[in-house]
Amino acid sequence: MTQRQALKQAMYRSTDSYLDEHRELITPITKLPAYQGQLKIYIGDLDRASGVKSKVTKGATVTKNMVQEELCRKTFDMASFLLAYADDTKNETLKAAVNFPFSELLSLRMEPLLTKAQTIYTLCQKHQEALAPYLIEANQIEDFASLIDHYTHAMPGARVAASTKTTFVEELRKLVKQSDTLLKDKMDRLVFSMATKHPDFVAGYKMARKIVNSGGGKASKQDPTLPLIDAPKAS
Repeated sequence: MTQRQALKQAMYRSTDSYLDEHRELITPITKLPAYQGQLKIYIGDLDRASGVKSKVTKGATVTKNMVQEELCRKTFDMASFLLAYADDTKNETLKAAVNFPFSELLSLRMEPLLTKAQTIYTLCQKHQEALAPYLIEANQIEDFASLIDHYTHAMPGARVAASTKTTFVEELRKLVKQSDTLLKDKMDRLVFSMATKHPDFVAGYKMARKIVNSGGGKASKQDPTLPLIDAPKAS
């Protein structure tokens, strides 16, 4: 949820609470309580959509990032063993293939990083016997293969999380638009029609409809979804 959407969500709640506090005034206008009931549904849907999006994407992202960081480190380690071997044997072709900075790995996205790791693993297999004196542990090549496999399985989860995030982003936009339309085209106009008999109630409603940015230090402003025409003044 964007900051703007969160601020609007707070405004929806403020408006809903204000109407709850003045139930006796709005009840005679049959449609207004019904519209408020729809607003409550939108508020609940916004809460659920933003909460699910956060849970789904955060878990998958953390897992993928942890495995990706480990794969970068392990790929660089194995490339370093190959580089030392290539330098000792004057193998310039191999040296050119494995001589890269760690920062290059960190800058790669999922698929390119996997391709790079698989290339280094293939070279390790090709020179496995010659690499033995350079390895810290005998099973490092096997461990590298296992990590590549782990990362391969983590990638679909990351893709699903990205897809899920896109779905919920669109859902949030839709709900905000529906809420704005409900307020502007229906609820605002019914409330403003009460200005002559209940000016204080309408003034309070307009205050509830203001978007308040408490973190930015700026004064609150009226929500742009409010009609351009102002409420009629009491005579």
